[in-house]
Amino acid sequence: MSPLRRYTIKFLNHSMLHSFSVRARRRASSKSARMIANRRRGFIAFPPAAF
Repeated sequence: MSPLRRYTIKFLNHSMLHSFSVRARRRASSKSARMIANRRRGFIAFPPAAF
């Protein structure tokens, strides 16, 4: 595995983790009522185990 490839993989992993955390923070700051309504409808964007 070339160092460049290793770097790109590391960068992709970091950006993915960053977007996940941003999305989680945005979801936490959003109204919990909407989250409960979504859960009642059976809609789960991400499994709770992801966090």
